[in-house]
Amino acid sequence: MHERYNEDLTLKALSSMLYISPYYFRKIFEELEGKSPSRYVLETRINAAMPLIKEGSYSIMDISRMTGFKTPSHFSRVFQRVTGAPPSYYRQKVPQ
Repeated sequence: MHERYNEDLTLKALSSMLYISPYYFRKIFEELEGKSPSRYVLETRINAAMPLIKEGSYSIMDISRMTGFKTPSHFSRVFQRVTGAPPSYYRQKVPQ
């Protein structure tokens, strides 16, 4: 999951790779990681986006696509929820 964070990773797809039910996959994953698979993927995507935002070479729209979000607005909402600041603020105000 960590290397394929920018792909469309669904619970069904992940669990089928291991030949287990989605319910069981989620249960085991939460026991091991302390968070749901979807939360893990979102946080991984945001962590991958942070250096790209600070670098300043890509637009927020490009970064949202590069990190696996379907829309820039969803990316911005998740980014703000995870980091406490919108991507534009993070780019301008947070030191590298």
